[in-house]
Amino acid sequence: MNNNMIRDMINRRMILSVVCCTFVILNGAFAQKGSDEQKKKVAKKYATEQVDPTLISADKLPEGVAKTFKKRFASATDVTWHNSGDTIYTACYTMKENATESEFGKSGYWISTTESMDPESLLSSCYKTIALYYPVYKMRAAYKITRSDKNNQFLVHITEGKQAKTSAPIKIYLDKSGKLINIIEPEEKQANDEYVDKKAQREEAKLKKEFEADRQLDIYPAKISGSELPNGIQKWVDKNYPDYIFKKVDYIVEEEFAEEGNIYKIIIQRNGINQPYATVWFTRDGNFLKLVDEFREIEQTAAAAKPEKREVTDAFKNAFASQYPEMSAQWEEWDGGWIAVFNNKYGKNMAYYDSDAQWQYTRNEIDYAKVPYAVRTAAETAYPKGEVQHAYKVSAPEVKPYYTLEIYNKKDKSTHEVDLMQNGKPLQ
Repeated sequence: MNNNMIRDMINRRMILSVVCCTFVILNGAFAQKGSDEQKKKVAKKYATEQVDPTLISADKLPEGVAKTFKKRFASATDVTWHNSGDTIYTACYTMKENATESEFGKSGYWISTTESMDPESLLSSCYKTIALYYPVYKMRAAYKITRSDKNNQFLVHITEGKQAKTSAPIKIYLDKSGKLINIIEPEEKQANDEYVDKKAQREEAKLKKEFEADRQLDIYPAKISGSELPNGIQKWVDKNYPDYIFKKVDYIVEEEFAEEGNIYKIIIQRNGINQPYATVWFTRDGNFLKLVDEFREIEQTAAAAKPEKREVTDAFKNAFASQYPEMSAQWEEWDGGWIAVFNNKYGKNMAYYDSDAQWQYTRNEIDYAKVPYAVRTAAETAYPKGEVQHAYKVSAPEVKPYYTLEIYNKKDKSTHEVDLMQNGKPLQ
């Protein structure tokens, strides 16, 4: 028997001894004299002191994850990291006194950030949507979800009717305008120990019945603050009118821009009494439409306002070339970054890169008839009178391919983007 084998045997016996001693000590603690209640308390205390199996130390993080987190969330405190063995790493931390959670792919790709928020800061349209399905409810918590694909959401936790505060919450996902995305109700345990989501089954028929009524309701907020506007609008005002504030915001349909559906009509004004003001129009996504400013004696439209043209840098070209080495692209600006538009055997593609030249996702525009049946069925059920204007197959880091459908609602002239997995379920 060689020395290596001897060392292995000694190590195994030492480990076995430690395990046995630990078992004896714990068993002895429960065997001590005392009431059953005391023993239960000891057992409960021991159970609560067990370490979260998903908890990992910062030095175990992939280099890309640690680098991205440090760059994006430098002021975070009380940071803990979690990973359950898959490719998603989750950071739980405090930012600006708010409990916050961010997810990252193994390569360092930022996926999303969920931060707690004051429920009173929710859009009024969120409350109207919730009340449509749960007329009597209690708000438990609210969260803002910022996603890398820009499809930001709200998540609210509620309890229905007279449910106790200790009841598992109903989770409702809403898009950035307050429209319903998904409802997840807690499962109910039956006497035979089988878990059946009875409420979800009951509500499914209710949702289908009321969905059309939901689409016809005026659930847009009656009062909108400047902080609720899309980032593009806020940046435009900061750049062009840095000393002005938002005086009035309307979300309406105007004949001049009827093809855009609901748009923002905003009055901005220099702070003070009898100060100059201007009126500016933006699409619901924050794209500039028109400006009227009598004090500056100018009236601009999107066609007349020619922004300073930027040239794409080598960093973006190199990132694209490393990913699509045999392709050439045309470049378009996008939210501080760039979009590479190119064609391959699958058709027209658009690769999105953020301001750091990091790839976010690629959309391949496809014929709606080529979309999987499960996806089409889910979309047509949710939007029975909607018209699919564009369909895309989307690939992104750390996420399975999914489908994005642009659905136009003729009644209110609005357009919705819906992200669905290949099985027809909403992308989470």
